[in-house]
Amino acid sequence: MAKNKILVIDDNHEMRDMISDLLSLKGYSVETSMTGVGITDKLEDVQPDLIICDIAMPEKDGFEVLEDIRSSDTHGKTPFVFLTASMVQSEQERIINTSADGYLMKPYESKKLFELIDTLLTKADEE
Repeated sequence: MAKNKILVIDDNHEMRDMISDLLSLKGYSVETSMTGVGITDKLEDVQPDLIICDIAMPEKDGFEVLEDIRSSDTHGKTPFVFLTASMVQSEQERIINTSADGYLMKPYESKKLFELIDTLLTKADEE
């Protein structure tokens, strides 16, 4: 039986598949999306316990995706984690000043990903 359902949003199919495979091996149920466009409809179908989202995506970046999710009555409190390859200080500061629950820099260690997920899911269960 899967632990929790995680939605992975990333326009890079290799990164999306790699994260999905890692999470599946750990027993998570994983849904994926290659875009943040129409994300509120996707949330209704998926009902994720946690969302992992790339920042740099065409059409709608991760910051816009986060805004859409946080404005949702149903999913506004779903734990949200950014993935970013950017080392630019201004983007890191922007991440910190959002309502995201965490972020990881690419490339990341799978151990750090699992620790962050476990922490956020435990915290969400306690609320």
